Order: sequence, then C-alpha cells, then structure tokens
Amino acid sequence: MPKTPINGRKGGKGWWLIGGVSAIAILAVVIAVSARSGSATTYVGPQAVGASEDPLDFPVTLYQGSEILGAHSLRFSSLLGDKPIVLNYWASNCAPCTAEMPGFEQVWQQYKDRVLFFGLDVGGFAGFGGPEESKKELQALGITYPAAQAPDFNVIMRLQVKALPSTDFIGADGTIKRSWTGAIGPADLTDLVEDLLQVS
Repeated sequence: MPKTPINGRKGGKGWWLIGGVSAIAILAVVIAVSARSGSATTYVGPQAVGASEDPLDFPVTLYQGSEILGAHSLRFSSLLGDKPIVLNYWASNCAPCTAEMPGFEQVWQQYKDRVLFFGLDVGGFAGFGGPEESKKELQALGITYPAAQAPDFNVIMRLQVKALPSTDFIGADGTIKRSWTGAIGPADLTDLVEDLLQVS
C-alpha cells in the first residue's frame, strides 16, 4: 500500500520530480520551515508491508552498523518484524539534521535493546553532501546507530520524503505508525519511541 502523504497532501511524486537548482531551492525552504515547525506530528498509517511496490523494500549498503545488523549489504525490509524501527531521513550539510542527530544517538543508547534506529541519507539526491561527507559527519557527531545512503531516486519518491530531516516510526509488525516532519528534540523523541513501543 502506498504511503499516505504527510499532512494529507496528494501527488506522490511531489517536488522530487523538479530538477536541478529548483529542487535544491525548494528543499532549502522546506528545511527552514520544518526546522521551525518540527513539533507537529502527523499520524500516518498503519501502512501494510508486503505489496509489490512496498516502499520499505529496498537495498542498502551500510555506512556503519554491520556489526549490529549482521551484514554490510541487505534489504531494509529484512529488518521488519523483529522490533520497532525509527527510520530517520537526513543529509550531511543539513543544519537541522545535524542539530537533531546527537539527540537521536542519546535516545538510541537508551532504547537500542528494544528499538532499532536507522539513518537513511538522502542528501546525494538533493544537492547536499555525498557518502564520504556523510560518513565523516557521522563520525564527527559520534553517531553509532546503523546508517546508509538511499540507493536511488525512486526509493526516495516511494518513501515520499518531502523534508529534511523527517522520521518514520515503524511498528514491530512492519507498519508505519507515525511520521514526523522536521527536527525532533530528545524529549519529544523519547515520547514518540514510548508511543511506538505501546502500539508495537
């Protein structure tokens, strides 16, 4: 089942189809707005997993976290069904992303036995830093949860990522329970993880 657009917006391909400089300019505006309005949550789901165009079924090659997940390359869908997942969309050289990531690490350390955190880098498809910059940023910020680059543009469109940062909260049953647009502070993230555990 396709993912319901955040805030009820329609048009699944959205602004990701706009090319070049226009896409970067629009993304910059969205990031600025999301940084100011990150406290608004939107319930999305539950979303069924297993359809032929399942947005959560895509390959990833990890920047880090192979010792946690047991492989360097895998399909994201193989992680579903074990425990809840916090799937964070980010990019290097994205100020709101950089601001929230230490808080994500803090909450990950608290809940990593019960919840998997995963950072999906989409910046290479939106004019931000590439894989090498992202790896350096993860190291500089002391981030230890698994992270990887989105494999291609189509995956980003299927996931309907329309702002950076943004986060999907996926239940242990493999359904997207909630989506959050904008940066999340550690206190709100803790509440969201507790809510995720309640519904998983």
